[in-house]
Amino acid sequence: MLSRDEYLIPYVWAQRLLRRDNYQMASQALLEDMFYDTLGDFLNRHLPEHSLDRRNGAEAWDYKFDGTGFSHKEGMQRLIVSKWQAGEGPKNKEPRWPTWTFTESVTFAYTNLKATAKVRIEMPLIKGGSRTIARNFRALTYSSDQEKAFRESAAYVAVCSRADSGDSLNISRLITAQDWMDRDFRSVRSLAPQALYENEIFWFSMTKEQMSKFIDPTKLHFPIMADIETEDFSSGIYVLDQRSLIDLPQSSNNKAHFVTHGTLDLLMSNACQAGRFIPMPLWPALYTDMTPPNLYQDLRNRYDALFQARSSRSSITSDLMWPGTM
Repeated sequence: MLSRDEYLIPYVWAQRLLRRDNYQMASQALLEDMFYDTLGDFLNRHLPEHSLDRRNGAEAWDYKFDGTGFSHKEGMQRLIVSKWQAGEGPKNKEPRWPTWTFTESVTFAYTNLKATAKVRIEMPLIKGGSRTIARNFRALTYSSDQEKAFRESAAYVAVCSRADSGDSLNISRLITAQDWMDRDFRSVRSLAPQALYENEIFWFSMTKEQMSKFIDPTKLHFPIMADIETEDFSSGIYVLDQRSLIDLPQSSNNKAHFVTHGTLDLLMSNACQAGRFIPMPLWPALYTDMTPPNLYQDLRNRYDALFQARSSRSSITSDLMWPGTM
């Protein structure tokens, strides 16, 4: 589903629009609706033989696919809520339930705006020879253009594919960050030899000293390899199998009980190794309108139109007509 423009792009745009100016809990709820609607539309159009059901009460699952329940979680932090009930003790830090078992599998949509990978890349020197340097490759996201380093002349965007082993990157294209920002969406999509969404897009910066010693990175002979030393969890959907969600240690605050970083990191790593991770590139949201939809204002305008004082010659839009008012 997320490998297709018509489903990935609206979902990624929603990540930017709804998270930017909404309280986190509100944005998570709206994005859960967006995910369900996106998945439902995809199945209706392309896989109508499959069934998708949504809960209508207090079920532990959010949706069922072919009868199998899934609890859907959205987050910019590596935690998933187990129960919306405050803890006990000072600052509610003592969980009422030390452990928790999920009765359904979990789909966790993780939006990581600061994902980085420390890589080592061999760069040719201007005076001949080469040297291996370490650089922090940062995932290109809808917040990248707000970073000062991204707007400097020594910032570069790398189009990469991952080696089968997962411990190295095959860089097929390098352009300056400014070149990327000057391109429209159509020309950006032409940068990769295959579907751009099957690649990972990173950006990194060079120091002034490195720029004076090394050949311009955009003039290298591609493809080139970069070895990954360490990396963060990428944005995407992690499917956590129910069999791994038993007796998980809990933390709590004044709102909820939740599975914390240490435990969730292991669950996410296992999901990746088992092939239950679907990448969600966030860079297409760079091309959407910065102004989020004001949902309250829209509803308030409708309310005012419905209950405004009307003259005898008032005009009423068709969707606000009530029986007996015509």
